[in-house]
Amino acid sequence: MLAYNEEPRENKYIIFDDDGIEMPLLLTAMMSHNAFSEGKRVVSAGFFKVYPDLEVSCYGCSESLSVKSRPEADSAILRNMFVERSF
Repeated sequence: MLAYNEEPRENKYIIFDDDGIEMPLLLTAMMSHNAFSEGKRVVSAGFFKVYPDLEVSCYGCSESLSVKSRPEADSAILRNMFVERSF
């Protein structure tokens, strides 16, 4: 659990297109995006933080994949994972 004033950890994510369904993959900050993307259609990738109230913030890009994040859409997908547990 985060202390009240503690900043959430930054982690990485990739969103893949799997036959029209956008599927997220969560990575630790030390993992490389491109280690998990071979043979897959990457829609977006970047960094994310999850706050104590389960708000999710996606931002940035993956330099190794040359793909940007989609802050609003990606945050909604990841938030849905955490809140609805639909993964």
